Amino acid sequence: MKKIKFHYGSDAKRALMKRLVYNFFRDGKITTTETRAKAVKPIIEKLVGKIKVKNEANQNDLLFYFSDRRLVERWYRTVAPVMTKRVGGYVKMEKLTQRFSDGARLVKLWWTDPVVVDAAPEAKTAEVTAAATKSKQ
Repeated sequence: MKKIKFHYGSDAKRALMKRLVYNFFRDGKITTTETRAKAVKPIIEKLVGKIKVKNEANQNDLLFYFSDRRLVERWYRTVAPVMTKRVGGYVKMEKLTQRFSDGARLVKLWWTDPVVVDAAPEAKTAEVTAAATKSKQ
């Protein structure tokens, strides 16, 4: 398999992949360029395989991408039950139009089976802090 290379450098590529994976797991879908989608899809597939089996080694691999134990536990609760029947092919890729500015081919990635995700923990903490500041005033 040919390794997809970006001209940004290895650290920037790693940060880009972590950000794309995080956004995909948070929103359930992402729209990005075709090259980036082809690079991130195998990472997502590998992580879903690790989500299906809950052990400490898999948790450590997931913490590399999500860095929040609550978020990893949330994915064990939401993604694992839906994807246990599947062996692979957890993510669909739909080709969209070309971007007007530079002509890059856009692609939309989303779950093959619908995954119901509760509200993001960041949104909940923001609501709690907003309520706390209102009560102080």
